[in-house]
Amino acid sequence: MACFGLTISCIGQVMPPEPGLLTSTRTFQGMTFHYPNNWIVRDKVGSLTVGPESAFIQRIDGRDFVTYGFFLWVNQNSSSSLHELTSRALLSLQQKYPSIMVDLSTLRDSGNPPWESCGSTLDTSPPYAGTETGLVCTYRLGALVVEMMAFSPTKDWAQYHSIFDKVIISFSSESIPNAKVKASPVTPYSITRHSANVACESGHWIESIGGDGKIIKLEDGSMWEVDDVDTVDTAIWLPISNVVVCDTKMINIDDNESAEVTRITTSNASLGALKRQSYVIDAAANDETFVINGNVFKAKTYCFNVEKGDKVIFVDGSALGACSSAKFLDLRNDKVCSVWCE
Repeated sequence: MACFGLTISCIGQVMPPEPGLLTSTRTFQGMTFHYPNNWIVRDKVGSLTVGPESAFIQRIDGRDFVTYGFFLWVNQNSSSSLHELTSRALLSLQQKYPSIMVDLSTLRDSGNPPWESCGSTLDTSPPYAGTETGLVCTYRLGALVVEMMAFSPTKDWAQYHSIFDKVIISFSSESIPNAKVKASPVTPYSITRHSANVACESGHWIESIGGDGKIIKLEDGSMWEVDDVDTVDTAIWLPISNVVVCDTKMINIDDNESAEVTRITTSNASLGALKRQSYVIDAAANDETFVINGNVFKAKTYCFNVEKGDKVIFVDGSALGACSSAKFLDLRNDKVCSVWCE
């Protein structure tokens, strides 16, 4: 989608200059590509946006949308099939922007290497007059999986599609061999940069969100507890959203938002505050009474589909019963249950 954030009223389009020669080069997460020398790159954590400078339009709230160009992101060592990744990206776009028409039955092998899976989009209500045509493609480059969405106003799609094809053909996993290659002009994006001593992991996406934004499960099976202050944002994050994890911060690169998080583990070993012990529900009755670790807990409302034998971890309170109230996460269904301690 060519928009960052919610759609706004239509504005007059600025026709970008004719694309220049593909002599600018950018290295990004282990791969390189060429792009027109009169285009710019805008950097987000975990992704890039590339296009003519005049195609980047700033809204009143300071966020951008783009009328011509492409988004690019890289998944490290993804085990998902390429069709799965393309489908996921298409569904994410459709969920975030209802005006986008997506037909998964058109998902196909591109038949035009290096792309191996492509699907098209049509936005019937972009923030300018007319419609927008897009193409979402995925391919594998060594250990990397590269995903790209290219887009332009439908009336100009034929011209820009040929430019995008040339960019695609230039993709390589090798370093830039010639120092004389023109460096790309980079415009900093609004997300705060993280210092070099902070470890960041990109290529993740949200599998599910539970407990009104309190618990986030990622595609690799890891689970994260969100700081209460940030659940107002994470409660409306969408599954399939791409995220980057930087120590105790999770950054939703689709929504340009972040949340403070703590990784939840089920290890019984006491390896520090990030480790939480798991317990088995010994008995469950009427979706409201649970016996865990020899203590009785009563649901504050109802905890549906929480059953005897399920493994849980306490994200608040204690399984020892030394509490007035508690919350536990059912590891089978990713649901958070709020209970009174008996």
